[in-house]
Amino acid sequence: MIALRKENEPAVSEVSRPFLGFAADDETADIVRAAVEARDLSGDNVIVSDLTDAMNGLAAIRTPPLLIVDLGDAKDIMAAAEQLSQVCDAGAQVILLGTVNDLRVYRDIISAGVSDYLVKPFSTEDLLASIDRARPQKKEPVERTADPLQVRSAEVTAVIGVRGGVGASTIAANAAWHVADALTRHVTLIDMDLTFGTQAMILDVDPGGGLSDAMKEPGRMDELFIKRASVPVGEHLRVMASETDPGQGDLASSQAFTGLLDFVREDSEIVVVDLPRALAVAQPEILGVFDRIVLVAEPGLGAMRDTARLAGHVAKQNPSAKISVVLNRQGIGGKEELAVKTFEEGSGQKIAHILPFDPKTAISAEAAGKCVLSTAARSKFGRALTDVAAMIAGAEAEAPKKGLMSLLKSKAKKSAPEGED
Repeated sequence: MIALRKENEPAVSEVSRPFLGFAADDETADIVRAAVEARDLSGDNVIVSDLTDAMNGLAAIRTPPLLIVDLGDAKDIMAAAEQLSQVCDAGAQVILLGTVNDLRVYRDIISAGVSDYLVKPFSTEDLLASIDRARPQKKEPVERTADPLQVRSAEVTAVIGVRGGVGASTIAANAAWHVADALTRHVTLIDMDLTFGTQAMILDVDPGGGLSDAMKEPGRMDELFIKRASVPVGEHLRVMASETDPGQGDLASSQAFTGLLDFVREDSEIVVVDLPRALAVAQPEILGVFDRIVLVAEPGLGAMRDTARLAGHVAKQNPSAKISVVLNRQGIGGKEELAVKTFEEGSGQKIAHILPFDPKTAISAEAAGKCVLSTAARSKFGRALTDVAAMIAGAEAEAPKKGLMSLLKSKAKKSAPEGED
């Protein structure tokens, strides 16, 4: 939900129900019972209760996988949902019932992470449809082959800064946003810096605590848990991020991350991971799951050295991964910075893309809480970011075809006399 974050989590043994429903009146309770029983869930788990009593009850147990809550006559739906979120665990699918009929409220509450919101009066069929969306049908197990790459349903790319502050997070966020928005691919962006990651901030979303919960308790992960732990940004992009207390230490786990990817791949075409350099070194086995690894550097001597060392480390851990180097902030050092040829010779790596130093555009986008590609796509920096996004999307992700007016303009330009613009 808005932020599923129960502070004092009860023991697992304190809940045995796969479903729980709270209805504000008998008429609503009868509809909920009929719907859940049609889906082989117990109608006895539907309780007639007001919202306050429902929240008190939920605070004492682990939240069941499916939860239906009647908000009664509450007028501020978002505020009621926020209160409810305080007593719910990450991983639950929540269907809310209420009396406020407002499309804007509906959009806000769905964007916040609620599975569905039904306005009274509604029918049993309406609720059945909501339950079916919240409880996806179990998929047949994928037949494993000798080559694990053959069962992957998504291209997984890591973006790693070879040094701190080289702009890797900015590149990862813009690439994921562009592939989702412009190329209409289903993208999941994962920020594996659980304490100081910036993906949620760049995209102006609430990170929640789902990703850190997945790292702490990988055994709880399932399709519903993963969906709840991610935040939608538009129609095709979902973000998984966290902002844990620095006092907890680094919670990231390569083993838990591998399990996470098994679920994320199922409903993503492309997965972009903002991977801290420290994690790639401390838990090198995490590198083995990536199809492509993008190393981000800037044109300095230290970055050249670290590019060479990190590329060698990646190649040793994952020989089959495609390694691409992006040189960011060209022009930051003026005449003192390394030439591209010098950087390539010193690092032993070819530069795939070069991004100009453009602090004004970057700071403007950050202040607006948006990606550069959503505010300044036509800038020199924006065009360079678009090229990087296309590389991450892969050869199969073709750009949208040009419209008729674009083709006419292109032909007119080619036929114009030399010297005319």
